[in-house]
Amino acid sequence: MRLSQSSRGPKAAREWATKNQPVAIRDALSKDLVALSQHHSDTASKIYTRIDKGIDDTALLLSVLACSAIALALAGIVIIARSVTRPISAIASVTEAVAAGVAAIAIPSTTNGGRHLPSFTVSLARINARW
Repeated sequence: MRLSQSSRGPKAAREWATKNQPVAIRDALSKDLVALSQHHSDTASKIYTRIDKGIDDTALLLSVLACSAIALALAGIVIIARSVTRPISAIASVTEAVAAGVAAIAIPSTTNGGRHLPSFTVSLARINARW
């Protein structure tokens, strides 16, 4: 059986319900639908609130981790820079003294266990032997 165009849709459903269903049942169904809608709305709000809190907590944690990584990187840069620049600075001062003609000069130790630079010591000994 095919329904005509006028007997389809929400308007036709309301007319059918008005004619065939008691008012008390329709009112009870309407109240149940409103309650169900409110329940789903409340549940969705709670879920969205938890998701937002999780996002905020994750953002805070990642910020702290990023700041810690930057601090560690800066500390590493400072340590490496100091361990490289101090020995080079000491060697530069010794080579300047040797270039100025100072024959008796102490060679600074390096950071690798306090050993002197062997090649520099040998070169300085050769220079001292010539003088």
